[in-house]
Amino acid sequence: MDSSRTSSKWPRNHQGHSELSLSENATAPHAPQSFLKAVHDSLVDGIQHLLGKSTLDVLIENYHLDKLTNAPQELHDQLSHIFGSSAVVLERIIVKELYNTCNLNYDDTGPFNFNLADHLNVARRQFMIKTVWRLKDNGGAN
Repeated sequence: MDSSRTSSKWPRNHQGHSELSLSENATAPHAPQSFLKAVHDSLVDGIQHLLGKSTLDVLIENYHLDKLTNAPQELHDQLSHIFGSSAVVLERIIVKELYNTCNLNYDDTGPFNFNLADHLNVARRQFMIKTVWRLKDNGGAN
């Protein structure tokens, strides 16, 4: 993994509310923040791996994509505005990166449904279920 990503100038955590914002869960209080961090890191990694660090820096500086990780429709709209129909390629890479980061199974055999919000919501649900089960297996310890 590229260590330049971790020392970058954009923030690594976000606050805000949208359809992806998660409510606090008594059994997994840090899971919502962990998932949003995973979405952010997947966005950053996906863009950097596909387009390079300098392009990532320009996109962050000019379009503030890093601040849209908890608003999938806005993120999709901004990516579509910047890249046109090619945005779906980047979205697919971001989704795959997210599933990999969260250690979730991603079904790549079917066609991509081109709805970033749907993919992020499915990943969020799987992540939350996995987090709750992991906590139960560890006796509730964080």
